[in-house]
Amino acid sequence: MAWALGQPGVTRVEAETTPDNAPSLRVLEKCAFIPTGTTGEEGPRFVRYP
Repeated sequence: MAWALGQPGVTRVEAETTPDNAPSLRVLEKCAFIPTGTTGEEGPRFVRYP
């Protein structure tokens, strides 16, 4: 995460997971991702800003 956000031109990191994948949702929460309110192919989308 730190490496990705430290790259020139990177303004955010996006992720998505299936809504029933509790372990992945917890990882996103622990990594300070916030829900975007949109849904991708796999499920809810999340974003993390620097």
